[in-house]
Amino acid sequence: MRTIMFGAVAAFSLSAPALAVSAVTTPGALGATDFIDWAQLGGDFAGAPSLPAPVATNGGGAATIDSAGDTLVRMTQSVTWGGNFTSGDALLWTNSVGPDITIVFASPVAGAGAQWQANYFGDFGANLKAYDASDTLLGTVTRDGFSDSASDGSAIFLGVLSPSVNIKKIVLTLDYASSLPEDFAINRLLLTGTPGGVIPEPATWAMLIAGFGLVGLMARRRRLAPAA
Repeated sequence: MRTIMFGAVAAFSLSAPALAVSAVTTPGALGATDFIDWAQLGGDFAGAPSLPAPVATNGGGAATIDSAGDTLVRMTQSVTWGGNFTSGDALLWTNSVGPDITIVFASPVAGAGAQWQANYFGDFGANLKAYDASDTLLGTVTRDGFSDSASDGSAIFLGVLSPSVNIKKIVLTLDYASSLPEDFAINRLLLTGTPGGVIPEPATWAMLIAGFGLVGLMARRRRLAPAA
């Protein structure tokens, strides 16, 4: 009986799902608890004085923004940016240089995402890579989008969500665009600071397995106890 019980527990242990990040395509699915508003960088065409540059989250957290092209610029939809974000959105733009927007969080998060738009109208592909504190790639998510001048909030949303609070850095790029894939912008970056799933950490799995074994042992003892 004990051998059978151990085998069942071992099988359950092997079936524990691996941690992985997943793509999020709507703001609601991200379950955001905080955000970074790019308006903090100043008015239109204001750029960070030097990169990497510090930014603050609405909830008092901290992060840095960076780009290989050493330039990121603040824009506003329907004022200096004629795209398909919502009118008045504060944007972070690669200033046609790019090729990336890289954001490093002072403390890891469970999820991050924003709306994206290529500067040149037409089809484009958004690419978001997430890394942990050891700079190990946790995963890559992608989504196809379409860029136009509707100013109606139809810009695609793409984010990444982890079942653990382990995302330390995200790197945003375009896989392709109708022209100049290094030229794109994002709006407010939404952040999730709590786990985005119900998958326990490995240590939690061990505790659960031990608990299941204890419950099984107690049940067996009750069955073997003589009737009163």
